[in-house]
Amino acid sequence: MRGMIASVVGLALFFVVLGGTPARGAVEGTLPYPDVPRMSQEGLKVILGQPGLVLLDVRPEAQWRMSEMKLPGAIHEDPANVESWVHKYPKDAKIVIY
Repeated sequence: MRGMIASVVGLALFFVVLGGTPARGAVEGTLPYPDVPRMSQEGLKVILGQPGLVLLDVRPEAQWRMSEMKLPGAIHEDPANVESWVHKYPKDAKIVIY
């Protein structure tokens, strides 16, 4: 179970750090949205389960449905329809998007 959670956290951070597309940041040598804060796998492990933390899984619907790797407690939101969900989360929450 621990190994599975570590794998899921690693996958989540892969999306957080590289903006969801492995080739984009790696090929260009830059990260997309450089002003958006990133966090390490260790940093995410520290805050998992804390009050006020919102985990948003914004993978495309088909990819999300087919995946067996999902962070416990994460909420899936449609990345193509941000305007429909962006305002429903508290402004003072710590939001991790992957």
